[in-house]
Amino acid sequence: MIERLKKVTVLQAVLLGIMLLAMSAVWPFCLIRREAEERSGDSSHAFTDEINADGVITQTFAAKESYLAGVDFVVTFDKTQNRDGIIRFELLNSKGKILVTQDISYGAVEDYRYYRVDIGKWVQKNAIYTYRLSTENMTANLPRGVFTTEEDMHVPSDRELFYGDNPVQGQALTRYTWKEPLNFQNIICIWGLTGVVGFSLYEAFKSKK
Repeated sequence: MIERLKKVTVLQAVLLGIMLLAMSAVWPFCLIRREAEERSGDSSHAFTDEINADGVITQTFAAKESYLAGVDFVVTFDKTQNRDGIIRFELLNSKGKILVTQDISYGAVEDYRYYRVDIGKWVQKNAIYTYRLSTENMTANLPRGVFTTEEDMHVPSDRELFYGDNPVQGQALTRYTWKEPLNFQNIICIWGLTGVVGFSLYEAFKSKK
């Protein structure tokens, strides 16, 4: 009987510990987050020259949140011509270290449509990052970058756009997907649900004494 009581007590302690950890993950550690999107406006667009060895597209931006889920870029090209080669996407930190590299088949990219690159990385909030678009093994029908020309069409997080070494008067047409902390109402709801389930199980174990 004593051993049984000890087991129940240990189970209750473990249950309370798990409940507290789950609640802490929601807040203050903010490990459970929701997606938030930032994107360019739908008008006032212009195009760069072809993306080639001398015309790499480079866009700097400030991290709006601490977790970057994905970046969508846009290019345009002649849909009537064949497309061979790859578009290389790179994400770099403020020191120039490459954090993500993805080679994308040119044929998989649609004209003038967002193409999603999954990032899934923790970043430093408000720090400056860069994404870069270059091409490999292309000889014809090279893509061109798309950018917004008016400030109210820019993504608020964007800072500077370059074509090669030359600054562009605009910002790349981009969609950023962040994971932001839950709001106060979300936190209270999840805490309440966790508490109800946790204490119900706690009482169930307690009644077995």
